[in-house]
Amino acid sequence: MVVDQQNCTGCTACSEICPEKCIIMKTNAEGFLSPIVNVEKCVHCNLCEKVCTALSVEYEKETKEIYAYKNSNTNIREHSTSGGFFSALSELVLDKGGVIYGAVFDENYVVKHIRATDNKDCNRMRNSKYVQSDIRGIFPLVMQDLLSNRLVLFTGTPCQVAALKRFLELKKCDLSNLITCDFVCHGTPSPLIWEEYIKYIKNKYSDDTVEINFRDKTLFGWHKPVLKIKLHNNTQVLTEKRDPFYLFFYSNCILRPSCHFCKFTKRTRVSDITMGDCWGIEKFNAELDDNKGVSLLLINTNRGKQIFSNVIKNNEIVKISYNDVEQPHLYKPVKKSKRREEFWYDYFQKGFLYVLKHYTDYSYFNRIKNNIKGLIVKVIK
Repeated sequence: MVVDQQNCTGCTACSEICPEKCIIMKTNAEGFLSPIVNVEKCVHCNLCEKVCTALSVEYEKETKEIYAYKNSNTNIREHSTSGGFFSALSELVLDKGGVIYGAVFDENYVVKHIRATDNKDCNRMRNSKYVQSDIRGIFPLVMQDLLSNRLVLFTGTPCQVAALKRFLELKKCDLSNLITCDFVCHGTPSPLIWEEYIKYIKNKYSDDTVEINFRDKTLFGWHKPVLKIKLHNNTQVLTEKRDPFYLFFYSNCILRPSCHFCKFTKRTRVSDITMGDCWGIEKFNAELDDNKGVSLLLINTNRGKQIFSNVIKNNEIVKISYNDVEQPHLYKPVKKSKRREEFWYDYFQKGFLYVLKHYTDYSYFNRIKNNIKGLIVKVIK
């Protein structure tokens, strides 16, 4: 049995653990990786059921400690999504001869997990990628590194972390050298719509993309990040309210179906350390907030606590509570859009430009319409 499409997270664990290799991951109509089973080759070992975190999942105990964290290196924070914790942690692991696994853009701006053993590749893992990463082939590599007695840091979405740990446990692999970090996740958007967006940018500006940063801080700082796209001949800077892909992302029409039923949007976590933006810091500790980024860190395990104690040297930290933090997805998953099915029907029938104009504020008409709606709501209130 393989879990239904509505609940599948695309973690690849069932495919990686199948002894007969009768489960392969294929891209479905919406662009998400999903398992396809060759029933004739199946030997009914049930490992796919045992490894599937969509069927059952184990959490660590409630978070032990919560911190606001700020890397003392301003340059690192300026090139990080929030407070630069990942860079400090990866540096520690590399110094110990370890290996880091995380998500990067490849040469075609497809988001993939890679294995890194130097700062150059680790720096590619900085910054948010608002697309589900392709993680095929990664779990066996992690296992091989652990069997070689190497320290391993794995970063990913909570569902990817949970799947890796279940895979390694079923393989009876010693996890004492494994460090896991997840992050507070809004949901994983469709790689297909991301691909369409990249084509749209290329056609609009008649130019190829050179670099993408979803959360660039150089113009307006951490509190008002922009999506910055460097092309060969110019640079485009778009705010969350003006960029097409951001608008799709926040419409909740392009997220993976399982994100709307996510089991990981809670205080009990699956990783050693959970990372996120420390939204709300400006209200309870304005002195720490210089608009260059502050990380929220949930220390979930004793191992996480030990690792954290080695990373905080010469950096600024403040112990906080859940009440200080504005992170709704520590409590509940993102709501499914009422227009989701309609969106995908229109996309398949009428294409990317049509849904861009009709499901976002990107068109001039929609911006005026939504501004009027907002004004009416304010008047009523």
